[in-house]
Amino acid sequence: MSNMSDIQRRLDHQFSTSSHKVQTLAKSMDGQSPTMEDLFEFKNALRQESVANLADNQVQTLKHNLSKSIIESIS
Repeated sequence: MSNMSDIQRRLDHQFSTSSHKVQTLAKSMDGQSPTMEDLFEFKNALRQESVANLADNQVQTLKHNLSKSIIESIS
């Protein structure tokens, strides 16, 4: 079973990869008239970045709620 740091590392890698892809695609289209295929690829890259960001936020919320529950159970 994966531990939380492994999951966080994979999410960070996925977010970094998807952000880099969005930046690369944006730079490659700079000053050009993009084709429909370019726009479709860019939209998919933005979607992947959004999903990676959402997953990371969910993990952070989970960690916060778990820590809060542990602290409240100790008190």
